[in-house]
Amino acid sequence: MRPAAPGTMTPTSPVAHATPPSADRRLWENQGRLRQLIHAADGGPGGLWAWDLVTNAVYFSPEWKQQLGYADHELPNLFEEWDRRLHPEDRERTLATVRDYRAGLRAFYDMEFRMRHRDGSWRWIFARADFLRDSTGQPVRMMGCHFDITERKQAEEAQAEALGRLQKIAESIPGVVYQYRLRPDGTASFPYASEGCREMYGVGPEEVREDATKIFARHHPDDLPGLVASIEKSARDLTPWRHEARLIADDGAVRWLEANSLPEREADGSILWHGYIADVTERKLAEDALRNLSHRLVQAGDAERRRIARELHDSTAQDLVAVLMNLALLQDHLGKSNDLVASQIIADSAALLENSIHELRTLAYRAHTPRLDDSGLAGALREYASGFSQRTGIRVAVEMADAFPRLPEPLEMALFRVVQESLANVLRHSGSATALLRLATTGGAVTLEIADQGCGFALDARPPAPGIGIPGMRERLEYCGGRLEVASGSAGTTVRAVLPVPEGGA
Repeated sequence: MRPAAPGTMTPTSPVAHATPPSADRRLWENQGRLRQLIHAADGGPGGLWAWDLVTNAVYFSPEWKQQLGYADHELPNLFEEWDRRLHPEDRERTLATVRDYRAGLRAFYDMEFRMRHRDGSWRWIFARADFLRDSTGQPVRMMGCHFDITERKQAEEAQAEALGRLQKIAESIPGVVYQYRLRPDGTASFPYASEGCREMYGVGPEEVREDATKIFARHHPDDLPGLVASIEKSARDLTPWRHEARLIADDGAVRWLEANSLPEREADGSILWHGYIADVTERKLAEDALRNLSHRLVQAGDAERRRIARELHDSTAQDLVAVLMNLALLQDHLGKSNDLVASQIIADSAALLENSIHELRTLAYRAHTPRLDDSGLAGALREYASGFSQRTGIRVAVEMADAFPRLPEPLEMALFRVVQESLANVLRHSGSATALLRLATTGGAVTLEIADQGCGFALDARPPAPGIGIPGMRERLEYCGGRLEVASGSAGTTVRAVLPVPEGGA
C-alpha cells in the first residue's frame, strides 16, 4: 500500500503522499466499482484504501481511519501511518504478500493481520484488493478495503481454546471419544478420534480420518454382522446407538468394547455419530464369573433339593408310615376294651398323620421329581401337569410327542424349572382356569411353551410374590445357550423357552 517500485516497499519520492483535489477526482473515479466488489464479496461496508501506481498517491477513506479510532483529519494519507501500525509479528508477512501480489506471484490479495488502534489495543483486519487497469491492460491503481474482524477472531480464539480444553479432557479419558460418519455411498470414516484410539485399536486417529476400514478390521469376525446391522438401524431410525462387540488385540487377546453415541443427519445425507467407546473387558469377565457362580449355586440347589426330596421320601415319610401302622395296631388293641375316647384320639392322630405324609410327599415331589431322573423331561412334565391339576383344579393340557427323546440333564432341569415357575405364576396371578403346556423339537432346538388365558401382567412389573421369576428362568436358559420369551396381554400370557440341542440329543 506504500508507493514503491515493483518488487520493493521503499518510497520513490517524498512527495505526492497527499492527493490534490483534481488528482483525487481522477484517482477515485472507479471507487463505485470497488465498493461493489467489496460489498459483493463480504456483504458489508469496510474502510477503503487506494494506491495510484502512477503517482504513488495513497488514500485512506474516513471509514478506514475510523476503524483505528481516528477522525478523517487526524490521520494523514501517508504510507507510514499504515506501516507503523502493523503488528510486529505480522509486518514481514504482510509486506511480502503486497510485494508478491504486485509482482504477479499471487492470484488474489486476501489476507489477515493486526493493526494498533488509537486506544492501544490490537484490531484484526481482513484486507482485500484488486487492480484497476488501463486500456492496455497495465495495472494503474490498486484499490482495496479493510474489514475489522476482531470480534470474529476473538470468537475463533475462544472456540479454539474451548476445543483445546475439550480435547485435553478427551485425551485424559480412558477409551475413545469419537465422531463416526457414514456417507450416502456406504463408505465410513472417523473425522475425529481421541488418542485412545491408538491404544485401543493399535490404529492412529489420522489413519481413519477418511476411511474407517482399519477399525472394523480389528473387530471379531463373528461380531461384524451384528455390529453393522446395529449401525444401519441407528442410521435409519436416527436413534441412540449402543452396542457391545469383541476386539482382537495385537497380542491376539480378545477384549470387549461398549460403544454409545448419538446420530445426526448432515446436509449431504451422511449420518454423523458423536460418542464414546469403552473397554468393558473387566466388567464382562466379572459378569461371566458371577454368571458361573450363580449357575453353580443353582446346580448346588438342585442337588440339595434332590437329596432332601430323596431323604423325605425314603426316610422321613417311611418313618411316618411306620408310626401310622403302629397307630392302627393300637386302635385294634383299644377296640377290645371299648375305650371310645382313646379310639377317637387315635383316629384323629392317624388322620393328621396321613395328611402330613401326603404333604411331605408333595413337598418332596415339588423339590425334585424322581421321574425326571428315571423317565426324562417328557414323563416328568406329564406327571407334574397331572399333579398340578389335581392340587389346584386348573386344567393343564399337554401337547408333546409320545416318544419325546431324552435331553442332556442340565437342559431337562432348566426346562422343568421353567414349567414349575410358569404354572406357579398361572396359579398365583393369572386367574385362568386352564393352561397349555407344549413341548417340541424343531431345527436343532427344543421349544417349550406355557400359555394361559388369564389377565396378563406388565412385563416390567416387579414380581408380586417370591420365586425365581422371569429373571431366574432367563438366567437358567441363557447359561445353557437358550433364551426366554414372554408375551403378556389382556388375552393371557405365553412363556416360551428355546434351547439349542447338542448333536446327539433330541
